[in-house]
Amino acid sequence: MLVLSRSIACVSALVVLTAASVALAALGHPTPWQTGLQDAGSPVMENIIWFHNLLLIVITLITVVVLVLLVWVMVRFNQRAHPAPSRTTHRTSL
Repeated sequence: MLVLSRSIACVSALVVLTAASVALAALGHPTPWQTGLQDAGSPVMENIIWFHNLLLIVITLITVVVLVLLVWVMVRFNQRAHPAPSRTTHRTSL
């Protein structure tokens, strides 16, 4: 009788663990060709995703500003615009 009750306990534990793993695998699993974060499973993860998206926008804006400044400097201070550069350094008149 002891062997039968232990085998029933093992089988029921195996069924519970298998069902739990299937239930947990359905929540937030990655999909093929997924580019963003996985679906949120908690309010904390929802806040993390919101913060990630906000930082993505901020980083993109910073990159665009730096690119515009770089292009502006390349166009404004090229050799054709200033064929003979100034020889003064460090504001010697002061």
